[in-house]
Amino acid sequence: MGNNMSIVVTDSGLGGLSVMAELEKNLRESPIAENIRLTFFNALAEKNYGYNTMSSEEEKAEVFSAALEGMVKGYDPDVILIACNTLSVVYPNTRFAKDTTVKVLGIVQFGVDLVYERLSGNEQSLVILLGTPTTINSGTHKNKLIERGIDPDKIIEQPCYMLESEIQNNPTGDATRNLLRGYLEESKNKIGVEYKEVCAAFCCTHYGYSHQLFEEELQNIFACPVQVLNPNSSMSKYLTDNINSNIDHSKIRAEVVSRVKIFPEEINVIGGLIKNTSENVCDSLTNYHHKKDLFKLTSRNKLL
Repeated sequence: MGNNMSIVVTDSGLGGLSVMAELEKNLRESPIAENIRLTFFNALAEKNYGYNTMSSEEEKAEVFSAALEGMVKGYDPDVILIACNTLSVVYPNTRFAKDTTVKVLGIVQFGVDLVYERLSGNEQSLVILLGTPTTINSGTHKNKLIERGIDPDKIIEQPCYMLESEIQNNPTGDATRNLLRGYLEESKNKIGVEYKEVCAAFCCTHYGYSHQLFEEELQNIFACPVQVLNPNSSMSKYLTDNINSNIDHSKIRAEVVSRVKIFPEEINVIGGLIKNTSENVCDSLTNYHHKKDLFKLTSRNKLL
């Protein structure tokens, strides 16, 4: 990749910071360029205006396309990692996707691969796809798994409205646990086949912050062997697994940029969760750059 490399990790919130933290750790251990600019770009346009609350798929695509254009203009990335299932589903519909020359990787494919590997060798397993309404209602994960030969009766789709927001506020709190429990009970009622193992696929990067809570509630509700499938690590290893380099050391400049303010409580919660993986990324979150012109909106759904 030469001496310099720019990598942008993006999400519609702070879930993708777990991917960036692990990526930074991997880049330190397996350098791929002498100088790496590692940017977390929060693609949320406004507080209380998340992609799952937008009125149409066209609106989601327009807003995210504007964010992607902001990434290229401000950070000239060699690669963009969409560490967000919702935005990965939206991406193919953006103007940006039609003519960009930047390498863009979405986390959906990593999740599909993970589920396929688990179910293809375990005939008595089924999977619950857990994610935001935009992600799950698109049917993207399920359709890709069916195309690869997975029995559709073994794929349970469960949209989890606002679960990612509760996790961002408090990943182990009672509100998060109660909301998760309700969605898992709902998913159990959808199962129409016999099973001996339940796999829960994280189709939202936020969910990794509550990994233990998911395992506990899955075990309580299903009373059988359970397996959590989290694609965050697969995405964070992609670059170091696929780029050969003889470089001994990388100088990594990490930064977090956001069009919206990130509240101190969010910084404390998420920072505490990623600090052990990457102090560099944790410090970048603490000292994030608030840029109101990160990408342009003229109104909630009319873009420049």
